[in-house]
Amino acid sequence: MAMCPECGFTFAYRLPPEGAPRKRVRCPDCQAPIVPQAEPAPGKPMKPKPAAAVAAKPTAKTPPVPAAPPAPEPPKEEVFGFADAPPESAPPPEPVKKGKKDKKDKPEPKSLAPKLGKAEIKIKIRNIGDLDVWRHIHLAFLLLGIGALIGMIGPVLQAVALLLAYLNGPEYSTTTLLSLYDAGDDTPMAIGQYEALDQITFALTYIYGSEYVGTCRTLLILGSVAGFIQLGLWMTAYVFAFFGAPERYAASKQPFTLMGIGFVNFLLLLLLIFLPLIAVFRTGIVPLLGPEMALCNSGLGRKLPLHVFWSPTPALDTWISLIALTFRYLEPMLIGVWMWTIGMNLREEEVSNRGIALMNLAGGVLFLVLCYYMVALSGTSGVLVGLLRFLYLLWFAFQFGMFLLCFQGCMASREVMRKYLNADAKPETDDD
Repeated sequence: MAMCPECGFTFAYRLPPEGAPRKRVRCPDCQAPIVPQAEPAPGKPMKPKPAAAVAAKPTAKTPPVPAAPPAPEPPKEEVFGFADAPPESAPPPEPVKKGKKDKKDKPEPKSLAPKLGKAEIKIKIRNIGDLDVWRHIHLAFLLLGIGALIGMIGPVLQAVALLLAYLNGPEYSTTTLLSLYDAGDDTPMAIGQYEALDQITFALTYIYGSEYVGTCRTLLILGSVAGFIQLGLWMTAYVFAFFGAPERYAASKQPFTLMGIGFVNFLLLLLLIFLPLIAVFRTGIVPLLGPEMALCNSGLGRKLPLHVFWSPTPALDTWISLIALTFRYLEPMLIGVWMWTIGMNLREEEVSNRGIALMNLAGGVLFLVLCYYMVALSGTSGVLVGLLRFLYLLWFAFQFGMFLLCFQGCMASREVMRKYLNADAKPETDDD
């Protein structure tokens, strides 16, 4: 218990130990700021309350008696001073309202706010090094995109040729009779003279029919010419990329590797596809020039697939076909790796992600090719031929999508690089 030294009121208060400083509190009875003191021991008289404090505290039983007005003092003896003001208690804090804000707290509408003008937004561009060097990469992306766009011509022409073949239908028996017998005297070919057979014409006539074989052969030749243009543009792009590639992530060595693979693809296209199509060679790789032979109904139920039966060296021809197609789809796969490398050097996720997508899609097409050729060697049942048709459709569709994705990735990468190369770009303005 503690006692108020002013009015003698005792109240519950925990006094600090002796010697420790005591805080000022307010007396619960007279509301005076005091330093509480210990309650006197029993038998010790308490300090009486002042008369003013007793008069100031009215009781319910005895109403307070009004004090008599003080007598006026003479003016000459007036003394002026400052009276002790009663302590003012701090106003209680206003409760915080939860939920919706009061309408008074809403900011003024934007139309009433003063207009400060247009604020300029300055865009900070990272330093990527010599911009003249990076312009070579910018041009390389353009050439790669145009080459991919031209590369789509080959699958489109092949689709037209297959449509004509579907309208005419494959001719196996007629083609075999016309190819194995001389039209003049009906003398059959001697045994062991298979090399004298025009294998390319025989395979194309069997697939596309005798009525449209010339048209389809022309379409395939035009597709090969488009392939040469595509490889030429890509090889030129590799040269620009080689002289403008940064050193990080082996970006300067990848164009050199791509140039080697592009040169191999050029030779394979020339020797194995273009020259046999223009009848320079009478022999050719039948599984490479006519993989559609395994899809025809004429081969159902046979002991050997027709593309294997009419090939002089089936195992060697199949291996050469797989190697040629592996190099064909390895090139766009490595272009995707190079695109990912450029994105890592620029620290642009968009470029890197497009490179990864192209690499995965090209790898998927190569896997479909391997599956198609391996399944084509497995048999000639109706279920197997149906599976081959499904794989061929996926191969054709994803091949077209691969070139389209390469074109889109190259054009998007050019747009990303433009913000680094365009030094004359004006800062954007914010009307708000």
